[in-house]
Amino acid sequence: MNGREAGLTLFVAVLVALTAYGVATTPQPRTAAHIGSADSFVCPLPQNVSGSADIPTTANRIAVPPRPAPGTVPTTFTPTSAVVCDTFTGDTVAADGTVSYLERHYIGDFGPVLEALNAPSARPAWPIFCGTTDDSMPPLTDMWLIDADGRAMEPTYPISGCGFDNTLGLYEIQSLPEIFTVEHHAQLDPAAIELLFNCPSALPALPTPGPRPLLDLSIFPSGICRFDTTGPIPAFTGARIWNSTDPVLSEEVLADPPAASPCTETATSVVAVAVTDSATDDWRPVTIAVELDGCRRILGNGFTPLAASPNIVTALSSTG
Repeated sequence: MNGREAGLTLFVAVLVALTAYGVATTPQPRTAAHIGSADSFVCPLPQNVSGSADIPTTANRIAVPPRPAPGTVPTTFTPTSAVVCDTFTGDTVAADGTVSYLERHYIGDFGPVLEALNAPSARPAWPIFCGTTDDSMPPLTDMWLIDADGRAMEPTYPISGCGFDNTLGLYEIQSLPEIFTVEHHAQLDPAAIELLFNCPSALPALPTPGPRPLLDLSIFPSGICRFDTTGPIPAFTGARIWNSTDPVLSEEVLADPPAASPCTETATSVVAVAVTDSATDDWRPVTIAVELDGCRRILGNGFTPLAASPNIVTALSSTG
């Protein structure tokens, strides 16, 4: 075989491969959704609560009938509003373990929404152009559309070339005016509170001081739990997420606060955070408690108490 024949053979082989790839990767037609009553649609528990078997919860709402099958928006359906459910609960939990999440209602021009939702799926791309995937995909957002007759349907998204949902339609909905919200509630047990808020939901007693310097710990709280300490055992009164707008507690603690002075006053309110002790082989958790009144100390089992600055007390006294 001469060079010209070899080149022609290679060209034909590549052409056949590309043709076969094109046939094999032609996107499947998308099917239209079924339409049902809007009463069949209720926001589920947010994914940070329902997405893990480690989080036992009780939802305070009535049962609803199954939803109609999702799909593209039928040509016989003209949406007048959309509902989008929160994917995460709020930043606070009440003393009884109750957390809240919102059902958000939007109205406006649904032309761009329908164009994005009903777009065909893309042809699968060559794997080398998609890179590697990991577990950092955004959480799925529950959403449905409602028409003027009170009917509803759940749209699906076209699939991108790399196999992911193309959520442009959701973006278009969330760009519309949000006219009102409905608040829902779920109740968490103590184990769920500790997992979601990363702070102890029970405090048998205040930490017992010891000789170790508390400054050995880097305290980066992701959540704080509050306790009423007027009774024989501290009583849980709620928790909240430590968010980006809060002062950074670690900077305050590591700014060399003075050792706590001798004091016999009894605190009536305490907050606790859970941190890890990097000086131990197993990075065991350490509970740090801060007295918001009384002696206003920063306490840890086996650690020398420090004096809590007014800034720390003010920051930790905030309930939301």
